[in-house]
Amino acid sequence: MNIFDSAKEKLAELTETHGDQVESISDHAIDKVGDLADEKTGGQFAEHVDTAQSAADGAIGT
Repeated sequence: MNIFDSAKEKLAELTETHGDQVESISDHAIDKVGDLADEKTGGQFAEHVDTAQSAADGAIGT
């Protein structure tokens, strides 16, 4: 088992026991990273950033 498999298992365990908190934290992190990307690119790629944010939220969230 590599480090990514181990991290994935631990994240799955956390999600099962503290799902609401994990969702809230991941939403906040995704928003912050998107805002930073928009800031650094001057909003030039805002549509792409929004699409990536939605995909990340869908992959992580419920």
